[in-house]
Amino acid sequence: MLNEIITTIAGLALNLFVITSMLAMGMSLTVKQILDPLRNVRLVVLVLVGNFVLVPALAWLLTVVLPMGQAQTTAVILVGACAGAPFLPKL
Repeated sequence: MLNEIITTIAGLALNLFVITSMLAMGMSLTVKQILDPLRNVRLVVLVLVGNFVLVPALAWLLTVVLPMGQAQTTAVILVGACAGAPFLPKL
């Protein structure tokens, strides 16, 4: 019973943290600051290729080269797939 309450509170706290962090980031930028990096097509393509191709490929390669269990392999690939998440909104 207590474990369920703590799990529910932790989940709500995490959601609140994510929502307020994204709101704070969005409110701190002007429209010009958001659109300026998007005008550089080469930068946008390089960032997208890096985030969605290179980092996950390196994570997969790491799991092939280093011996690890199934759970660790899954964790490394998941972290590699979302590695650029904090930087993607700012490009």
